Amino acid sequence: LSNESDTSSVIEAQNSDKVYPTGTIVSNVISTISGSNQPDTLIVSSSLHQDKRVMGVYFDNMWSGDDEQTERKNYHNIASIGDGVVLVNNQNGNIENGDYITTASGSGGYGCKQNDDLLHNYTVAKSLEDVDWSTEVSSSKLIACTYHCG
Repeated sequence: LSNESDTSSVIEAQNSDKVYPTGTIVSNVISTISGSNQPDTLIVSSSLHQDKRVMGVYFDNMWSGDDEQTERKNYHNIASIGDGVVLVNNQNGNIENGDYITTASGSGGYGCKQNDDLLHNYTVAKSLEDVDWSTEVSSSKLIACTYHCG
């Protein structure tokens, strides 16, 4: 599933700027174990349909800019369980409240309606609202959801 272009958009935070918009779906490129037995994970915005490497949904950079916390400047808030928001597009049609959301192909971090109602290793979230794309001004939007990829 991985390709060499995945590493071109690996998160590298600069100061307190967000790397991705809130709601962007991110996937794991590679993980290594650090000295504290915690994984150090490189992530990219998801671009594969039904990407089983999905880690969660990006919120923001955890670094506040304080000099005391410079070791945290590459730490980011990524939600994998709970509730929040996710960016979706119209790739698989209208979304109903309760539909599962998976990663969309070639999307740069957007989700789309999943083809079935089963929880899979590529399921990202469950929609908490309806989206009728014929009434939307854009082919993508931020929707409320519960996360199911943790």
